[in-house]
Amino acid sequence: MIKPALITLITFFVFPFHAFACTIFTVKTEHTTYYCNHEDYWEYDTRLWITPGKDGKYGGIFYGFDDWRQASLRESFGKKPDLMVDNFFPDGGMNEKGLSWDWVANSTVWGSDPNKPEYRKSHVFHDIIQQYSTVDEAIAFIDKHNINGVGQTLMSDNFGTSAIIYKQNGKLIVERSKKNYQILGYGERTSASAMLEMSGNIDIKQIAKILKASQQGDINQYSTINDPKNKIVYLFHFQNFDEFIKIDMQKEFELGARSYSIPYLFSRIKVQPPTIVRNAGSVSVTFKWQGKPESIYKLIYSTDQKFDEYEAVNCGDFPAHFSNYAFLGFCIPACLLFAGIKRKRKHILRLSLLVCLLLNNSCTIKQRPEYVRYKQTLPKFETEHFSKTIDHLQPGTTYYWKIAAHPKGNDHFLSETFAHSFVAE
Repeated sequence: MIKPALITLITFFVFPFHAFACTIFTVKTEHTTYYCNHEDYWEYDTRLWITPGKDGKYGGIFYGFDDWRQASLRESFGKKPDLMVDNFFPDGGMNEKGLSWDWVANSTVWGSDPNKPEYRKSHVFHDIIQQYSTVDEAIAFIDKHNINGVGQTLMSDNFGTSAIIYKQNGKLIVERSKKNYQILGYGERTSASAMLEMSGNIDIKQIAKILKASQQGDINQYSTINDPKNKIVYLFHFQNFDEFIKIDMQKEFELGARSYSIPYLFSRIKVQPPTIVRNAGSVSVTFKWQGKPESIYKLIYSTDQKFDEYEAVNCGDFPAHFSNYAFLGFCIPACLLFAGIKRKRKHILRLSLLVCLLLNNSCTIKQRPEYVRYKQTLPKFETEHFSKTIDHLQPGTTYYWKIAAHPKGNDHFLSETFAHSFVAE
């Protein structure tokens, strides 16, 4: 059986996209430090997990992939339950104390220190997020162990501390934030860095614009904004940074442990400019948007920017027929076929892993067979045009409006768009 260290290396190294690392950034405002993340990868079956605290462990909201790693890890660690993370393998998340983590894969190899014990479990950061509430506590834990892996992690907490954490040759490296923001990964090469430099005391809508500027196109599967003070997670899906789901951690914990397929939670809403017609003494406005045909929509409009008072109109209904997504099949590199390899054949695995690494670094992302297959099998988002006309609006008045949606198959979350405005004239 492959050692956990080798499994870790396979998990981190064989994905070609990791040469195009994800993006993580924090941004500090007057009231909190937001933790923001992109998950960039060519696997579409993403999941959200909600796990209330129990047995002295903190609860949290986690996200990642429901992919081959689940079965592989269960097979490898099945006889050692302490090495498993329940029955999932999260890529990032935030606990109920506001400690957030995610990571980017790059060429950083952690290595080991002969004077420190090996960390023998399968997922160090999930263990940290269940036990600790601050970045400094996490750093102290990491410094005490040899942890096999590559890449770098960015962590932040409810006290405004953020740090990039990794090891080189077994020695701990901690890069603490010296500004009101910190950024790691692909987004460093985009306009996101300049936007963060000028950010000031920004809000969620402005942060979504920075997310949009730092995403990598059609491999951007989901994006998140963690608000540690209010224990809120804002979830976005597949490069749409107008529609989001607002997840209240404490309310979700009351409902128990659950998981959701992220693609099924969204309606692919795209808001369009309204048509305004001036009548005698009043204004008629036709609100327009696109979205999944099977979703139920609600138009919300108000003269109050905060929507403390508003009008709401239900729009649309479920059709008789509903087509489920055909989730993707993926090309798994040949080296993964040896996941259950025996000790005497490990040299084959090492050779296959080397071949994978050489192939992955020999061409651009759009030339790679995994990307070509991903594009060919990507589900098509079927959307329709919707509209709702509201008469007798007041001339010369500024109105704010947004769309909320309830997709069929999602019996819990509602998504919504950011507010848009117009003057009725």
